Formats: sequence, C-alpha cells, structure tokens
Amino acid sequence: MEFKDFKQRLDELSRTLPSLYRDENREGVQALIPYGTAYIQFESYLGEGTSHCMVVKGQKVLERLYDYIIEAWEDNNLDYNEPKLEFIENNTVIIMSVFISNSGLLKPRTANRLKQTCDQLECLLVDVDEGGAVLLNNDANEFLFYNEHIYPEKLADDPVFANCNIMLERKQ
Repeated sequence: MEFKDFKQRLDELSRTLPSLYRDENREGVQALIPYGTAYIQFESYLGEGTSHCMVVKGQKVLERLYDYIIEAWEDNNLDYNEPKLEFIENNTVIIMSVFISNSGLLKPRTANRLKQTCDQLECLLVDVDEGGAVLLNNDANEFLFYNEHIYPEKLADDPVFANCNIMLERKQ
C-alpha cells in the first residue's frame, strides 16, 4: 500500500475511535513522515521493551508494513480493545502494539486467535527479511523460530514475548 493510501486509511480508522483518543490520533496520522523509518520491537514483559529494535527502511518493505498495520487494525489485533495510536515521550514515533499474548488484556483472547495474530506477524517478518532492506534482530528470530506459538494451547499461558510494538516516524 502506498504511503498516501495508508495515511488516508489510518485517518479513516482514527475517526472511529472514541472522542477521547480521536483528535490526538488524527494529529499523529497527519504528522507521519512519508516512507519514514519504522521500528519493530518485542517486549519480554509488558511495558519492558528491549533496547534492540529492527529498523525498517525502503519503500517496498514499508509498503508491506503499511498493509500489515491496516489489516491488523481492521482485525482488532492492535493495542487494547479500541485500537489507538500512542505517542512516545519525544514525539518522534507513533507506537502500535500488536496482541501476541494475553499480557495486559482484560478480556483474554483464545489460543487460536493468538496463533492467528502471531502467524500474521510471522508472515510480515518473513516478508520484511526477504525484502532485503532489513535484517531480523535476535528477538525477531526468536519469535520466528523458538516461539511456542506453533502450539496454541501454550501460547496463552507462556508466551516468549508479551508484546510487539511497531513504531512509525513522525514530524516533530
């Protein structure tokens, strides 16, 4: 998906948010940098991300990431209940959290639902890796090759990672 289409679709989705989040999210969408750097970070525990992020650059790879974000939002696999964009302290990125475990969720997801979310994220990571613009970091490799998401019944109880953040660069 081209950036202009991504930005337009994100803006449309932001309009569906509760009024508490709507304006802030729409502002964030408008401030996104076209084909700006994106980052993918895994959290071992909710709110405790590693200092290692995958840096995602390159038009083709970013367009695949944009497709993933829209699909995940529409499937309600981003953030908690009402998907929303969160602003980091320095306002340089917009953070979207992908539900890859039940950590922090008030209403736990089924093991099959979590497996579906993890499978979709796995496809994204493989596409990003094959795109050649990004090397998977150790966390991404661990998610792909050692995560127990291939056993859905274990995923809900003992995930390798609690969360995955996708961050998009925005204007300051």
